[in-house]
Order: sequence, then structure tokens, then C-alpha cells
Amino acid sequence: MEIAVIGSSEFTLGCRLAGIRNIHEIGGKDELIPIIQNILNDREIGVLVIHNDDLASLPENFQNILDELVTPTTIAL
Repeated sequence: MEIAVIGSSEFTLGCRLAGIRNIHEIGGKDELIPIIQNILNDREIGVLVIHNDDLASLPENFQNILDELVTPTTIAL
């Protein structure tokens, strides 16, 4: 299982330095949902790390989907 990280370049920098390779940098909020959908379709991803502000900007029904999933487990920082 892999860890995937979604966020701005500032947010993902620490994860890159920690050795995480599955990084998805976003330039705007409109890029979030398509990237998350791709990650949800990837069976190799076990943990999804996302910035708390980015998670809060998602539609409520999409947040609920992420909350209910077992794999990948979503961690908001």
C-alpha cells in the first residue's frame, strides 16, 4: 500500500523530503475532485493525505464519501 499526498507545493514539500513519491500538487480547487477520483480508483493507495482546508473546500457529499471509505484512509492535516 502506498501513501498519496494532495496539496499545494508548500504542503507537499515536507512529504517529498520524507520520501513519499505519490505527490499530486494542485494549482486550484477545481483540480481537487478529479485527482481524488483518480486516487480512489488506484487500488495501490492505502492512505490519502490532504490539507484540512482543501478537504473543507470539497462538496459535503464528497467529504462524506471520503469519511466513510476504509481504503484509502483519508488523513487531513
